[in-house]
Parts: sequence; structure tokens; C-alpha cells
Amino acid sequence: MFITSFSLYIICCILVATIIVKRSLQKIYLTPFMYVLVMQLLLPFLFIYPFSYSPNNIEAVGLQWYSRYLSYINEALLVGSLGTLFFLLGFYLFSKRKTKYKGIFMKSVDGLANPIVLYLMGFTIFLFMFFMNDFQLFPNPKGVRNIVSSNGIFGPLYNLVVSSLPLLVGLVILRFQRHKNSLDLFMLIILVYAAFLTGSRTVLFSGVLFYIIAYFSLKQHYLRNYLKLLVAGLLFIGVMIVLSLFRMGDLTAGTNIMDVIGNFLYGNTFSDFRDTAWVLAGIQDELLNGKTYISAIMSFVPSSFLNIREIWSLGVITTTATGLDSTTHPGLRPIIFGESYMNFGFIGMILFSFVYGMIISYLDKLYINKLKSEESTFNKLYFLFLILFLTELSSNLMITAGFFYVYVVMGLFLLGKIIKEIFGGKYSYENNYN
Repeated sequence: MFITSFSLYIICCILVATIIVKRSLQKIYLTPFMYVLVMQLLLPFLFIYPFSYSPNNIEAVGLQWYSRYLSYINEALLVGSLGTLFFLLGFYLFSKRKTKYKGIFMKSVDGLANPIVLYLMGFTIFLFMFFMNDFQLFPNPKGVRNIVSSNGIFGPLYNLVVSSLPLLVGLVILRFQRHKNSLDLFMLIILVYAAFLTGSRTVLFSGVLFYIIAYFSLKQHYLRNYLKLLVAGLLFIGVMIVLSLFRMGDLTAGTNIMDVIGNFLYGNTFSDFRDTAWVLAGIQDELLNGKTYISAIMSFVPSSFLNIREIWSLGVITTTATGLDSTTHPGLRPIIFGESYMNFGFIGMILFSFVYGMIISYLDKLYINKLKSEESTFNKLYFLFLILFLTELSSNLMITAGFFYVYVVMGLFLLGKIIKEIFGGKYSYENNYN
């Protein structure tokens, strides 16, 4: 099995490296497809796999679990390699089809992008997070996430806020770039502060990251911007690791470069592959038969009303299987193809990977077509940011830990559509940003 798994892994490495080099030479290296390749395949799987054997992982998982998960690394490697191959197959087969875009999504976002709507939502979110943080300037040592997890009333509101922040942060950044307005800057600061209080690096950085990628996408034909993006990417990863160390209680986070490197290789920032093997060792080849997906689909129902939401969620299952405390630990994150395999085995994982490749292919074609269009630079930037946002949203099909996010975004789109229909041209893209 090892020879087969490792051979497929080498093929995946060659294919991904070839794609990255080819697209870089074509100067289309910043697209949804490349985002998925780097952030969901290259870093958390292909690059980090060899380090999963190291005893340095004992500090994160414990000696007993380290000894147990070693025997499941080959299985995790086969899952990741097959998933990657069928993802690429789905992507390239679907890329041969013509792509049509009807603009319904953009019209919904237009309603949300109006400054009055943005300011009202942003200020409400800020007040809620400040209240949940006990009106303290710096994060509560208890952690806002832990406070609301034990509160049946505020839990759903907190999830609503966390799911709304990345989109709102990105829209406010776009407004500030367009107008250089001090009120937009103030709103951006309080939204970023609210995201910081959540304790989630994804919530804090994702909106900013999508904007940065979209911005550099319009300039990717210049070599110097490629180098700028590379530096920005390294700084971005470094900041994420430093925040991870700080959250663990290391007040000297970032002062020791070896700590930063060690956290990158063996910590929790890109631990997806190791955690996949760890969870497989915990569930011991027992398929979940769709439990985590049922829990995800029902995530709009509070867990206090539906017990299976709590028992079958990905976070609870992964923590329970690995001996962690689900009341304080949000759960382990498998590689992008891991959850479908744990539920449905190889056949289900292959199907999910193939469909995911088709979805990313569609979004990638929309993105590239917009890059080649003759529209204004800012109009392109607005569209590209939203496509990247949709790219990240679609990953919830593969990893359902944040599936509530999908319902919140659908609700925001519905709200934007209603606002757009009621007020018409007053809430159009042109009035919002021009």
C-alpha cells in the first residue's frame, strides 16, 4: 500500500508543480484554481506530508497518539493523492465547457454594499462583540468563542457575526480604496477589531486575503508584483503562526524564528494531513455514513433543539475520536478530501473530489474571463474579490465544520436582493462605489 500511495503522491506533486509553473509563465497564477492548489493542497498536504513522521509532532498529539497515527499515514496519503487526482480530472474535464454567468449573485451583493447597510451592520457587529468581550479593549482571557459556546442564546448570534465578517470586511476595504473616506477607514478598523475578538484567524484574515489576491490579480503580468505577493504571502503565513503561538499562551511569540518554523511544520497552522491520520486512528476504519454531512445540513437548527447536531458534527466527532475535550476544542481539520472519505469511503471521496473540481473550474473560468474583459479596473476588482469569496464558500462542501457559514451567506444574499428590489438603482453597484 505504501508503494502505491507514495507513487500517487509523487504524481500529484509533479502535476501540481507543473500547473503552478505553467500558469506562472502564462501570468495567470492568481485565480481561484491556484488559490485552492496552494492553500488547500500544496501547503496542508503535499508539502507538509513528510513532516508528519517526525517525533516533533508528539508535543501536539502526545506520545500514545503519535505511535497510533503513524500506521494510518499511508491511508491518509492515499486519500489525499486520489482526491487530488480526481479533483484535477473534474477541473479539466469541466474546463472544456462554455461558461455562462447571469449576474444574480452580484445583484444581491449590490444591496449589501450600500454604505448605509454596511455601516449599520458593521456597527451592530462591533457592539455585539464588544459586549461579549465584557466591554474590554483586549481579548477576554476566557475567549469569546468559549463564552458563547456555553450560552444557548448568544451562540447562534455569534455564529451569525463570525460568518458575516469576512464579506463585510472585504466590501469596506473596497469602499475605502475607492473613496479614501475616513468613515470607511473607521468602519474597517472596528470590523477588523471585531474579527480579532473572535479568536479565529480565518475570520480575521480571509476578507483581507481575498482582497489582496484580487488586487494583485490585476497586476500579475509584472514580475515585481509577483515578488511583492511572495513577500506578502510569507508575511501572512508568519503572522498566522505568531498568532497561533500567542493564542497558546506564548507571550514571546515571533521572537524566536525556530519557534515560528517549528509551529509551521508541527503546530496547528497547516496540520491538516497529520490530523487526518490522527482522526483515522481514532475512528479505526469505521465509516461515519454521512453523519457529519447530516449535521452540517441541519446546522441552521440550534443544537439545543436537535441533539444530533451536537453529536454528529465534524468538530465533536474528531475531538471525541482523538480523546480531546469537545467543550473547549473546536475540532480537528482533515485535508480537503478527508471528511468525504471518513463518511463514504473511497467511492464517496472520489465523487466529492470530482464535483469539487468542477465547481472550482467554473469559478476559475469566470475569474479569468473577467480579467480579460475591457471593464474598468475597479469593476474587475469588485468582481474578483467576490469570486474568491465564493471559492472559499464552496470548500464547505468538502469540510463541513463551518457549514453554518453557507446559510448565513445565503441569508445575506437574500437580504441584499430584497434591498436591491425595494430601492432599485439607489443600491446599485454604480451608486455604491462611484
